[in-house]
Amino acid sequence: MKPPLLLALLLTAVPAAPAQVYRWVDENGVTVYSTTPPPSGEVQRIKPPPPPAEDPGLLQRRMEAQHQAVEDLLEDRELARQQDAEERLRRTTQASNCQAARANLERLSAGGSRLMRQPDGSYLRFSEEERQQRVREAQDQVGRYCR
Repeated sequence: MKPPLLLALLLTAVPAAPAQVYRWVDENGVTVYSTTPPPSGEVQRIKPPPPPAEDPGLLQRRMEAQHQAVEDLLEDRELARQQDAEERLRRTTQASNCQAARANLERLSAGGSRLMRQPDGSYLRFSEEERQQRVREAQDQVGRYCR
């Protein structure tokens, strides 16, 4: 590689320094900003703005990560809300089942008549063994639903 070509490549790879900016007031009283100083008179040099504090790509990635974290948090809250609703429904159902199981056990344990009213309004007569079997089943249900 030839030296002039190497020098040209190096110069294009190095970012250009910002041009110097000058401020002065012309003979008409107008404030002028320019990259070239005035031919004569009082001039003020303006400092170029500082470079960005951080890489814009890094800032973009950080912002996207924060956005994702917020979305994850909202999703977690919604999932927790759904789980709470499901848990309340489960508890309500379990309490209803417990109440029904206790009422059934009480009817079966009362003894006396071995007639049991069915949901359709008809009655069913049990033998003592059938009644005892149903009492055990009702006790199991009370144990399962009434914790």
